[in-house]
Amino acid sequence: MDEKQMRDCDEDEFCHNLRMFYSVARSLWRNVKPHLRGVTLGHDASQISVHCIFDGAIQEEDLEMMDDASGEVFTDFLQYDVEFSCIRWDYPKNLNEKVLDVWVFRRYEEQ
Repeated sequence: MDEKQMRDCDEDEFCHNLRMFYSVARSLWRNVKPHLRGVTLGHDASQISVHCIFDGAIQEEDLEMMDDASGEVFTDFLQYDVEFSCIRWDYPKNLNEKVLDVWVFRRYEEQ
């Protein structure tokens, strides 16, 4: 689905959720560094929550990049409060313990 189709999409629940997913995924372009393990998305009627899960120390640059990403999502969904949280959850801790509704990004990790 391209951006025009996303804008023209009927606002049913599936399409709305898909627009949120693509908005968060697009916000990550040029903002994914190797120590970002995963990004998970959840929402309710008034808030979009995104957890950015890092392996190792979270640097100031990481926080700035995720702040930029949250701004991009906010401009797509002005009616919501948008919250991006940066969480340190070192490998090999199980990422599934941190999932919200859906994974937007997950790096490859040996099991």
